Amino acid sequence: MIFMLFSLLNLMITAKLMASTQLWMIEWNLTLMTSTNVSIPIILDPMGLMFSTTIMFISANVLMFSKFYMKGDPLINKFTLIVMLFVMSMNILILFPNMLSLLLGWDGLGLSSFLLIIYYQNKKSLSAGMLTALTNRLGDIAIILSSCWLLSQGHWNILCLLPNFILNQPLVTLLLMVAAMTKSAQIPFSSWLPAAMAAPTPVSALVHSSTLVTAGVFLLYRLNPFMQLSSQFSKSLTLIGAMTMTMAGIVALKEMDTKKIIALSTLSQLGLMMMTLGMNLPSLTMSHLIIHALFKSLLFLCAGTLINSYTHSQDIRNMSKNNKKFPHITASMVTAMLALCAYPFMSGFYSKDLIIENMLFSKTNMMTSALMFLGALLTTLYSTRFMLILTSSSPSSSPLMILTSHIHIMPPLTLLAIASVSSGAMITWITNVQTSPTLPMTTKILPLLCLLLGILLSLELWPLLSKPMPPKFNNPYMITSMFFLTPLSTQYTLTTWKFTSLLSLKTVDQGWVTLMGPQGINQLITSMSKTTLKHQSSHITLSLKQMLFFTAIPIIMITTY
Repeated sequence: MIFMLFSLLNLMITAKLMASTQLWMIEWNLTLMTSTNVSIPIILDPMGLMFSTTIMFISANVLMFSKFYMKGDPLINKFTLIVMLFVMSMNILILFPNMLSLLLGWDGLGLSSFLLIIYYQNKKSLSAGMLTALTNRLGDIAIILSSCWLLSQGHWNILCLLPNFILNQPLVTLLLMVAAMTKSAQIPFSSWLPAAMAAPTPVSALVHSSTLVTAGVFLLYRLNPFMQLSSQFSKSLTLIGAMTMTMAGIVALKEMDTKKIIALSTLSQLGLMMMTLGMNLPSLTMSHLIIHALFKSLLFLCAGTLINSYTHSQDIRNMSKNNKKFPHITASMVTAMLALCAYPFMSGFYSKDLIIENMLFSKTNMMTSALMFLGALLTTLYSTRFMLILTSSSPSSSPLMILTSHIHIMPPLTLLAIASVSSGAMITWITNVQTSPTLPMTTKILPLLCLLLGILLSLELWPLLSKPMPPKFNNPYMITSMFFLTPLSTQYTLTTWKFTSLLSLKTVDQGWVTLMGPQGINQLITSMSKTTLKHQSSHITLSLKQMLFFTAIPIIMITTY
């Protein structure tokens, strides 16, 4: 309820700022130390506040849903507190354009996400939490180094960076890109996102829709005017986003875990957002980010309801004929999937269609454009496959199941479904994020043709997509390991660190430190003691021999005479 009230308050402030076309900058003076004024800047801009409103709205619905999903959990209050810490960290990241405050929100996101992922405290969740934490620590190191570098300007305000500084320090641009890529799971840091599905489903609905994974995108959105000054920023970010989008789509086609399919679709859309930022379309990126957060959280909540109904099985093959068993949930999932595929007049259509049109209008190279269209086609393929399995496949699960009916399910699903349908049109009409470019009609209908082609292909290839492919056409390990990104970031890196730690143990802990420490002193004392004992033993024997010799002479003389 508190989050819902805050979201309404943010919405009213956003409407006022949009109506007056203003941006509020508040300087919060904390204290005065000698001649230094310690203050924190707070920025209230329409896009940032709209994003904050979306986070509050989704958090309120997720916490309402968690009352049903985690009913009977003895640690539900602890879970709620960690979620509130998570949301607070994200709002610090949005509202405080200061590098130190940003670092506080950035680290708060990493810590609270780790605590939420390991909530179940089993082997799977602990390994997923460690992979997530270690990957994000790479980004934390990058952002700490860039913060130290930015201090040479005399301030930490990210809205007032010097253009010459960015041009003369390309390494700062690279560090900020790496930090954003680790948080938003771009190639080659993508393996942690599907692994984080070990968390409870309400966590996935919050973390993988509007908060943790979007922090990197939002960081680059704030820094976009300065990052665009770098000559290689746009080209590299566009290519990395297109590759991530295509890779996630290919992996999602063969995935059978319900939550992982939705997580891979999130990864695909994150690649699209990064690509849009690379094309220097920040407002369009933020609008797609907000729209995506709404329909993706709806997808996760629907998936959580189905998982709970099928005795906590996440295998999509066990879920079938849901249009008859759960009509409301199935309708909500179809709504979210249509928005994901950018079906005309659904929310995703208003942003994704504009992105593709601007890509066709811009000077994007042929390879990136081809990957973009392939990613959009794959999105339609795996979304249609997902819905066909849930509604039309033959049942392969037990006839015994839990019929879900709870007072805390329908309100969040209904609210998010309404937002998933209407948010695209509302954001586009109110904010006027991007003007549609002038293109020939044949080029203009390419996104719609791509959508229709994906639907037709999925219907034609449905028998192949629902069964494993022949071995000569399929490398299952390559697909399930996300093109070997998972072993490269886990098992293969462990070999190097294990060898390094063993070498360090032998040369340092068991080497010169031991010799200079207690073991060396013990050996020295033992050696000296043995030497002294040897000499002492020799002197006693010699003395005894001499005493016997000199005692024997008088005895011999007496006996002789």
